[in-house]
Amino acid sequence: MPYEMVDHLQSALPLVQAAPIERPVSGSEYYHASIGSCPLTLERDRQIVFALEAPADASMTPQRWRAAIDAVTAVNPALRMRWVGVLGWSRWRSDGPSPALRVMDHMPWDFKSNAGMEFLDEWPLNLRTGPVVEFIIGKRADQRQVFIMRTHHAIMDGMGGFHVFDELFRFLRGEALVGSNARFSDSDMIKALNPPKPRPLREPTCRVLEASEVDPPPKDPGDDWVRMVFNTHSKQILARMACAFAQLAHRRSSLPAVIAVPVDLRRHYPGLVAVTNFSSMLIVKLWPGEGPEVFQSRLKALLNERMELAVASGFDAIRWFPQWLVDLLLGRTWRNFMKRRPMETVVISNLGVVPLDRFQAPGFQCDDFGLAPLPGNGFATLHQVNGQLRIVLNLPRIQTHVMSFDEVQEALQALL
Repeated sequence: MPYEMVDHLQSALPLVQAAPIERPVSGSEYYHASIGSCPLTLERDRQIVFALEAPADASMTPQRWRAAIDAVTAVNPALRMRWVGVLGWSRWRSDGPSPALRVMDHMPWDFKSNAGMEFLDEWPLNLRTGPVVEFIIGKRADQRQVFIMRTHHAIMDGMGGFHVFDELFRFLRGEALVGSNARFSDSDMIKALNPPKPRPLREPTCRVLEASEVDPPPKDPGDDWVRMVFNTHSKQILARMACAFAQLAHRRSSLPAVIAVPVDLRRHYPGLVAVTNFSSMLIVKLWPGEGPEVFQSRLKALLNERMELAVASGFDAIRWFPQWLVDLLLGRTWRNFMKRRPMETVVISNLGVVPLDRFQAPGFQCDDFGLAPLPGNGFATLHQVNGQLRIVLNLPRIQTHVMSFDEVQEALQALL
């Protein structure tokens, strides 16, 4: 980034360490908070769920975790945000309760699928009253200890989640905390960067698995996800995985596949450290027969044009629509899911190599990582852990009725 642009951002949006937050809810935050709010849709709320695993150690007590959470919250005020106001007058204030800590004697979730995750919803997250972040510690039957963080996507993105984990383990190792330095939102930063003109978001496209009229609908209209492990080299893995999903979709459709790729907006502001949501999307179109080189060149061109800023800027207007209406217009219902045009074929979020070495402290030697993908459509989180390439893939059940997750993994493995 040119020095003059950095100087401009520092003048317009100064970085202030651990400052209280009092600002409008941005358009993207409003959008994420709206999904799942209407009882007529099949959507659920969008949560960020990250989990760490380690051998059991009696020295890792709830009191140690509580002390770490309190210290990290003190220098990262977004962990105490709460929503006040309605519509375009909605605001965040960082004066809510501190994150909750739940202790479980028996942890039923093994990170491999959504099976056993029902316990997460026993304590609903409430953006207006808080807490907006919950931490869970528990033991599994195999004498493994698990540490989970869950929050709402309106509060935090994936990079924000990693920052919180980094901070917790800094404290547990006795190191200085970094804290957050952004009181402003993604929308504030985008406006200061003079984004390019938005392009149409809703391109004609196909789903990963297109159901036909003869495919009977599932009895339960929800979503499922599984973790898939692939034996493949990592060179151009995002591009090759995008093309594998496109080829899978093109088995039943000749429409272009639209691959949505989340992009971290922090890249535009060196020195920015934020828990809050600074992510946007880039939309890459793939026609039948187009390969990884085409995907790579189109993605690079979009990044060079800063088109992720244009996509994010298009959300601001929805703050003047009631949240239930935003959900009804954009969410999934029995009537519209298979008839209306999808927004994308699949979202692929590439987390890269998960830094397990950073999540180490006396009493907790992290050796595995898990997460839950966002629901609603085809959503794949690509990451590497312990030398494994993993994809955590969410699909609506009306699609897995066409092809099971085992068949999807086999097909993707053959196409990589």
